[in-house]
Amino acid sequence: MTNTALVSIIIPVYNRADLIGDTLNSIIDQSYANWECIVVDDGSTDATDDVLADYITKDTRFKFYKRPADRPKGGNASRNFGLKQSQGDYIMWYDSDDVMLPKKIEAHLSLFKASSDIDATVTKSYLYNFKTKNPHTPWRPVLFSDDLLYDFINLEAGWQTGDVLWKREALKNLRFNEALISFQDWEFHIKAIALDTHFEFDDTCYSYIRYTSNSIKNTKSVDKQYSDFLARNSVLKMLKKTNKVNQNTALLLLNDYYCFFEQFAFKKKLHYAFHVFKAIVYLTFYTKTYKKFFRQFVFVYPEKLFKQLF
Repeated sequence: MTNTALVSIIIPVYNRADLIGDTLNSIIDQSYANWECIVVDDGSTDATDDVLADYITKDTRFKFYKRPADRPKGGNASRNFGLKQSQGDYIMWYDSDDVMLPKKIEAHLSLFKASSDIDATVTKSYLYNFKTKNPHTPWRPVLFSDDLLYDFINLEAGWQTGDVLWKREALKNLRFNEALISFQDWEFHIKAIALDTHFEFDDTCYSYIRYTSNSIKNTKSVDKQYSDFLARNSVLKMLKKTNKVNQNTALLLLNDYYCFFEQFAFKKKLHYAFHVFKAIVYLTFYTKTYKKFFRQFVFVYPEKLFKQLF
């Protein structure tokens, strides 16, 4: 099946008229030709429409949609909408400013031949300087590990959105969280791991990633930090649902929650801080780290507040 299967590549786009051509050209150059590329526009105000119109005219494998007005703005809603429009046996979400190496799809499909039980195949990405034409470091040095759930949560192992090719049926209970503006791929993949998705890995680079000033990764704001918290809270709920919470993963999340609480409390985002506090209380009881809770809220935070005020 993998020799003739249709691969759906889904790309959310927002104001990438100057960059998306590199991405689309890299898809055209794939050694595996039976693909469709679904581009979903998230409300671009530049010439993205014109660029896509040219590609659609030249190659009918490209399809262009607008995110429906009743769906929330953001790449996650566009990814989920693109999945609904797709026809492929295999699904790959890809970013609008990244570039595939020519054998990427072929490499992913080859990995599926190892077993019929494989749900998704994963390869590596490198950060890339498109001016000097030199690759830098891997997006994450370690692709997989013996304790993948813990190491993915701890950002010590893992992959990004475009590194995975999914069997369509493996996505039955997985969708991108449309409430998130950051850490959405981290949350999505941890949920997949918690659901016992069978991944097959190839530690070879088949994709180049660029960072730009417009990247959401570079956006620093309280709302972005709150999205980071929501992603962790969503992961915690999934770990509880699948009975995969343990002392180690709980302590990782709890340490993050303390950091979030301090950020929100001292920026006077008390609504955000209250939600984080509830999560801290739950994990404090789970991990039995009462002394740290007492120290933080009786000594550490009051002292920092005093210094800030005076």
